[in-house]
Amino acid sequence: MRLLALACCWSFLGCVQVPSRIDETFSYPGKIKYEVVSEYSHIRIRDQGEVRTMVFVESNGGEVRQTSVDLSRPEVLRVPYTRYMFASFLLKKKQHRALILGMGGGAMIHFLHHHDPEMRIEAVEIDPEVVAIARDWFHLPNSENMIVYNEDAFDFIEHERPPFDAIYMDAFLKPGPDTGPEGIPRKLKEIWFLNRLKEMLAPDGVIAINLVMSEDTDSDLASIRAAFGSVYLFEVEHSRNLVAVAANRMTRVPLDVLSSNAEEMDRESDGGFRFSDFLKGLTPVRG
Repeated sequence: MRLLALACCWSFLGCVQVPSRIDETFSYPGKIKYEVVSEYSHIRIRDQGEVRTMVFVESNGGEVRQTSVDLSRPEVLRVPYTRYMFASFLLKKKQHRALILGMGGGAMIHFLHHHDPEMRIEAVEIDPEVVAIARDWFHLPNSENMIVYNEDAFDFIEHERPPFDAIYMDAFLKPGPDTGPEGIPRKLKEIWFLNRLKEMLAPDGVIAINLVMSEDTDSDLASIRAAFGSVYLFEVEHSRNLVAVAANRMTRVPLDVLSSNAEEMDRESDGGFRFSDFLKGLTPVRG
């Protein structure tokens, strides 16, 4: 795993190499089990054995994977960037209340609920078709500790809520005038929105943000760095994903604490990956 660190001054802009957009069409394997065109996306569900995948169909016919779950073990994270999102546990090992912006098929919900069934999980998803698919096709846990809001994250954050220990931001739509080229809604990447998310965190809370490298990457990273005290940036191997994990504090977490948290998480979790792997080459950066 290769870790990219934000530079300690504003000159870090331009440090991330952004690959050109892939123009070739690509279809995922598996039989099409369900297909729908919602107000926001063209969605397909594919099955290959026990693995169920939700893809968004682009205008050129290519497919972009949004969720992939092994129905026999839904708590195991199959999509690499979702594992990196939980590097958040290195900074805050005890997370009692979590918010997910952009639910998709609910793979991260399955992981969190399996890790701690008592955790309060709130998820926000703008597309009602995606909410229905997550429940009917990906079998979201039936728990009183979980609630799904079918609304725009922009509207959700306007209301006062108890503080969250962790926020996971993973919202994508079909690329268009209101999104960046990678499909992330532009208003969800602006500094005022990030500052509002910071206000919604507990004093020692953390946020994990999934980014896809594009021409907007430098400005996205600048906004994250401006809003939060400590930022850790991970490049997901063999993909165009970057995961930024930021802490709602200015002080750095000592390496021995990160190592201890990783070792304890490795003992407690059976999610198919090792938290200690996130520590390789780790360089925390304070904003």
